[in-house]
Amino acid sequence: MKPGFVTQQQLDEAKTNEASAEASLQALTRSATQARQAVGDTLSLEAQLEGAEAAAANAARNYDLTTLRAPFAGKVVGLQIAEGTFAVAGHPVFSLIKSDAWYAIADFRETELPRIAVGDRATVWTMSESNRAFAGRVESLGAGVQSTDQGGPGLPVVGRDLNWVVVAQRFPVWVRLDGPPPFAMHVGLTASVKVHHDGAR
Repeated sequence: MKPGFVTQQQLDEAKTNEASAEASLQALTRSATQARQAVGDTLSLEAQLEGAEAAAANAARNYDLTTLRAPFAGKVVGLQIAEGTFAVAGHPVFSLIKSDAWYAIADFRETELPRIAVGDRATVWTMSESNRAFAGRVESLGAGVQSTDQGGPGLPVVGRDLNWVVVAQRFPVWVRLDGPPPFAMHVGLTASVKVHHDGAR
């Protein structure tokens, strides 16, 4: 509430919903326990027990959904919600940039791919830090790209500069940087990548 992302009323409503869900969970859990103790040989009692356990599991799930957790640590950017605004399902309100793993993606010609292997050392320069080199290693090579004359859903699109001669296609190569300084890392930077082949320095 302190940064102004939610109002006091929203916070109170959330706490009330949480308390209600917890009380419902406890009541249904007790009901399931009682049903389990009273179950006999009749099918009706067994059905009641299964229904009570299902209701308790659903209440536990709803209670767990009152807390949202990010899958990784990162930086919040593009926050598009103000105080008093309600979040709507299916509409993102911000982006979370993972801050513990940074990559440079370089498009290499297909004639160069045979000399590049996962694990090769690489050096990366960015336009914002042109006097500083960042070390990294090749983590993956693109297995396919979007064809220019037919569709290929889910594949990256890498354009060709010339259309009147046959030119070598380019494939994305992912280089993971080795502990770069956080202040120098931004999504979308222009980078130059050099891969060191066969132990070259």
